[in-house]
Amino acid sequence: MTTTATERPASEVTARAVAFVAAHRQEAEGLGRSLADTVHDPDAFARELESGFERLADPDYQEGEQRIAPGLGPVLGVRWPLNAAVARGFRGATKGQSPTTLLYLADRLFRSEPLEMRWFAFGILERLVPDEPERAWQLLRRAAREAVPTTPREALADVLGETLDDLRAEQDPRRAVIAAYARMERALAAAGLPRTPSEAPEEYLDRALDAVELSSRAAGRLTALFAWARFSVHDVRPEMKDEAIETLEQVHHELATAETAREAQLAGAHA
Repeated sequence: MTTTATERPASEVTARAVAFVAAHRQEAEGLGRSLADTVHDPDAFARELESGFERLADPDYQEGEQRIAPGLGPVLGVRWPLNAAVARGFRGATKGQSPTTLLYLADRLFRSEPLEMRWFAFGILERLVPDEPERAWQLLRRAAREAVPTTPREALADVLGETLDDLRAEQDPRRAVIAAYARMERALAAAGLPRTPSEAPEEYLDRALDAVELSSRAAGRLTALFAWARFSVHDVRPEMKDEAIETLEQVHHELATAETAREAQLAGAHA
């Protein structure tokens, strides 16, 4: 089979990430399913989740996260597709579970040190918002108040610390596109522009373009790809996944450049 002009050979790092995720995906989903047995004991749930994350951790990925974003905080080094696989297994095994039970779990996980534990808690709350919006948002606001304060640049570095190799390793193009858009939302929030619960993606894009130095080409295209992947029944092609990751890289670059320029202006004003 001939290689088309648009296909690019995977880097050694990306090939290793893909292989690592493939080798551990089944274990990750099994961990998520097994967590259903401890939902009524938040402390036991947290212990089992952290122990499982430690087994799924990739030391090379952990080292990369800490090198790219030294202020990120304690991380175990679990690659994003494996974190998502644990969440997927847990969601499937706890359909119909009491929202109150899940809220107690999220509350306990927010008091854990590893960031993967807190990210898992955010996933639980995202699941609960449609049915328990008030209690879920109360816990979200409290978690935000208790978080370690960071500068906008540190917050942006936290987002950039999650390397895009994990998105490239995701074998499902639809999931990868949706995750790339979610990463853009997190980057914009880190830059001081979070999306409000009532905003549609297109409304959020318009507000973001008015508020930050961001090109409409990259952010607009990623928003369009997200809408296709999230709301369309049509297939999401592999090249759409590649385009989503490329546009996310551009958005990250533009936000980092704008933040650097802003800090330089502030330094000049105080010189």
